[in-house]
Amino acid sequence: MILIISKEHTELSTEEVIDWIDFFGKDFIRINGDEFFKKGNVEITLNNSELVIKYKDIEIPFGKINSVWFRRWWDRDFHDLYDNKNINYSIVDQLIFHQSGNIVSLRDLLFKYLDKKKWLSHPSKIAINKIHVLVEASKVGLNIPETKICSTKKELIDFFNIHKKIISKDLNDPIFFFDEQYCYTSITNAISRQKILNLPDEFFPSFFQKLVEKKFEIRVFYLNKKCYSMAIFSQSDKQTKIDFRNYNEDKPNRFVPYKLPRDIEKKIIQLMQNLDLTTGSIDMIKNKTGDYIFLEINPVGQFGMVSKPCNYYLEKEVAEYLISQDNG
Repeated sequence: MILIISKEHTELSTEEVIDWIDFFGKDFIRINGDEFFKKGNVEITLNNSELVIKYKDIEIPFGKINSVWFRRWWDRDFHDLYDNKNINYSIVDQLIFHQSGNIVSLRDLLFKYLDKKKWLSHPSKIAINKIHVLVEASKVGLNIPETKICSTKKELIDFFNIHKKIISKDLNDPIFFFDEQYCYTSITNAISRQKILNLPDEFFPSFFQKLVEKKFEIRVFYLNKKCYSMAIFSQSDKQTKIDFRNYNEDKPNRFVPYKLPRDIEKKIIQLMQNLDLTTGSIDMIKNKTGDYIFLEINPVGQFGMVSKPCNYYLEKEVAEYLISQDNG
């Protein structure tokens, strides 16, 4: 049996992989992290040494599960529990921190009992450090941009004076904020001298890199020693020139299938093996002189945006991999 760990909303890739698993006639069970701890959804019973976990009144059959796909997990925001209540809001954050700790303990319990299964993206492997990944990429022979993490205007000006064109990006994962109408997120931004001069003398430690003048961007979906690559022609549009994720809905970038040189693919495969990652989305740039520049890895990155424009049918590939793990 295959266990799929995902979330309820905005996970079309999960739905499409499930369609293929169902088509092939394989048994599966799905747990949504954002639903797991809602009232009445989870029940855990311990009788002597026997642990039983039920999700939506269905017992999780640990003995039958061989293959686990960790797609996403959404730890709840508990602010809604304290809305419009007669409560001292000065302690709400402390209560939420405490509740979150309890939920993490229960989540880790679930993962512990699945630890010896065959995972596609084990949760312990996906919390990668962006700087460590750059170091490891360089070790296998991939080109990386010159990088600086600093927290003073002086250091940043020195870095700018060396490279003339620099960018800033998240040190960790991009942030997402939601209100009733919009989603707000962080993207890569060009940093001018004037922006630096407007900064305070000291600021929160931030991530900067030399701006790579690109011929085009490359998104690679990696699965079990195979690279499925796509070229993104974002360089001609001012809106997407720095980061294609700053989408131009009126004039979308062209996405086309792309074949990386074999030596670059070998280095990517070696990097992913060194990081103990079976899958992930990799961002690269081909610069104007023809060199390939490695940027970063997202171990749980979306693959639908590569699959559909390139006709790779990655949803089928993922389903077949999970089935092979279950059968093996």
